[in-house]
Amino acid sequence: MTPTLKVHGDWGHIELMFRNAAEKVPRTARKTMWRSARRILARAKEYTPEDFGFLEDSIRIEQSYGARGRLQLDIVMGGKTVLRPDTVMGRMVDLDQYALIIHEFYDQFRPGQGTKYKRSLGMKAGGRFLTRAFSDDNNQLERDMVTAVERMFDGRGNFVDREPPDVPGDDV
Repeated sequence: MTPTLKVHGDWGHIELMFRNAAEKVPRTARKTMWRSARRILARAKEYTPEDFGFLEDSIRIEQSYGARGRLQLDIVMGGKTVLRPDTVMGRMVDLDQYALIIHEFYDQFRPGQGTKYKRSLGMKAGGRFLTRAFSDDNNQLERDMVTAVERMFDGRGNFVDREPPDVPGDDV
């Protein structure tokens, strides 16, 4: 006698449940990524040495899509040329070069008045500001991603049709 296994259930419901979960996990992940990117951006601007504000103003989030439509968020700096206000004739400054020098080699310079002021407020203004901002948020991002996915299932592993609340400015 050959044993047989019979499973009864609403397969259409189960299939729909998996489709809903598959759609909502990426949406939830995108929202979580955007929240983290905005935290890193704010922290990077806080950590930026203060000059005329050009460097801090040039830090931004750039969105693109990779293979199979995968969301990519990059926090970048520079990308424009500005006129410095400290001279009568004005001088053009390439922010790409300036940003690289300040980010990588700031410790070789003396902090200016703006940077000293930021530090007096308890901000960690100084070199490697983008790297430090990302490092400070990395563990939080990992926790947020795991929590966001876990919230989609109940304690028994069943999909629960809920998403994290929208936050103004979430781009999904």
